[in-house]
Amino acid sequence: MSGHEADFLTEEEVKNLTIRAGTLTDDERKVINHHIVATIKMLEALPWPRHLTNVPEYAGGHHERMDGKGYPRGLTREQMSVQARCMGIADIFEALTAKDRPYKKGKTLSESLEILGKMKLNHHVDPDLFDVFVRRKVYRRYAEKFLDPEQIDAVDESRIPGYQPSWSQNPRARKAVPAGGVCRLHGLGLRRADLRVGLEPLPQALPRPRCARPDAGPHHLHGGMALGAWLASRVSRAGRTCCSPMR
Repeated sequence: MSGHEADFLTEEEVKNLTIRAGTLTDDERKVINHHIVATIKMLEALPWPRHLTNVPEYAGGHHERMDGKGYPRGLTREQMSVQARCMGIADIFEALTAKDRPYKKGKTLSESLEILGKMKLNHHVDPDLFDVFVRRKVYRRYAEKFLDPEQIDAVDESRIPGYQPSWSQNPRARKAVPAGGVCRLHGLGLRRADLRVGLEPLPQALPRPRCARPDAGPHHLHGGMALGAWLASRVSRAGRTCCSPMR
């Protein structure tokens, strides 16, 4: 009425209303992303025995992407070990299916695999390891132990985005694996025969997936970390891979 101009929205409100995707501002995203930096620093400070010296890399790489657009170090697929790439798939799968998160419901198997398939196409997760994860029914064995019955729906693997049901259907892969030889396609390092072996059952001692508790002991692993460690050990054992530290 008096001709005085005033902003209807505060600077903070404008910042929140201009978020392109999701619900977090850039500053809020940086706070959340810092958890992996803290994880790496804590793990690197521990006196690991020789056979566990790569644990900081395994645990610290689950937010990296195959195209180098992840965080905190922006590593590419070639710069990551097989175990770290396994951990990335396991962490995402556990987060999607987890039913103890206050901000969401646990997704079904088909919903989770559809999202992971799109992430494969988007160069977020390792494409070959994702195909192994689906082809060997690792998701099903995990679900039977730790998911609610209503989450275990029928999965039509032919509808999973980007999934290749048979290694033999990939001409590039067949060419890369001579008979009895070792596949170095994308640095995976799996033998042709190893792609047909069955994975061992999930160990009974695998902890139920849950968020970390303040009183959790050293044996109380995050569900995604436990699944990732198990999957990595199976791939490493089957493919005779030698995991090198980050370059």
